[in-house]
Amino acid sequence: MKSGYWFSEEDCVAKVTALLSACYERPYDRKYVEWMGRVGSWFVARCGDEDIGVYGVLPLIYKTGGVLIDVGLVNNVGVVRRHRGGSLFDDLGRYAMARFGMSAYLGVSNSLALKGHLRAGWSHSHDVGLVEGAVPSGGFDSWCPEDWGARHVRGHRWREWRYSKPGECYKVNDGVVYKVFDGAVQIVESGEFTRAGVFGVGTRIGLMTTAGGSTWSRLIAVGFKEQFRRHVVVRGLLTECLLPRVEPCDYDTF
Repeated sequence: MKSGYWFSEEDCVAKVTALLSACYERPYDRKYVEWMGRVGSWFVARCGDEDIGVYGVLPLIYKTGGVLIDVGLVNNVGVVRRHRGGSLFDDLGRYAMARFGMSAYLGVSNSLALKGHLRAGWSHSHDVGLVEGAVPSGGFDSWCPEDWGARHVRGHRWREWRYSKPGECYKVNDGVVYKVFDGAVQIVESGEFTRAGVFGVGTRIGLMTTAGGSTWSRLIAVGFKEQFRRHVVVRGLLTECLLPRVEPCDYDTF
């Protein structure tokens, strides 16, 4: 490996937890790292005996044009501060994706990581934004569906794992999966969004949705406010899709 770096897959929860804490300069929960590793994989970069970079990948299944494709959701990627600025992030990502072996990859990037993804051969697909506001009178029955090019396929086993995330309390109201965060009901499966009226007129709700899309535009029109947005990046077979659907539950994994 260049500049004395070398890469490997890592299944030691304690090591990955310490490395994530060092990269993000805040404490990571060991139980969270263990939970992610139950279905996904962790890849690390080392310089000598020191762990200096981490790259997490989770398996997903997407459907486009009637065809199922295996997708890796890239998450919790980082490099310790003193090793940033070179090619380490790009090289670790290429190694991780080659080892994970999926035909397509998806990431939800903040503005700081976007340039690194683009340098490593990713394509910027679209942005997603978290919008919050009050349930209007009449609910959301008239909302227009988004025009998706690829949809995330979610089965029972996936949901069983997904909603066991440590430190979170997910609930279901008339088929709507949600959690309460900062006083707002955050919906984590966008397919159930139109039934959000069950929470009652005036209830503050939040939803991660495609920025500028039909749902986003209608919500903004009735007074919802965007709290933040992230950049969806893709590579492999997903670059051929018109628009891959990123579920709120996918973003909420991080």
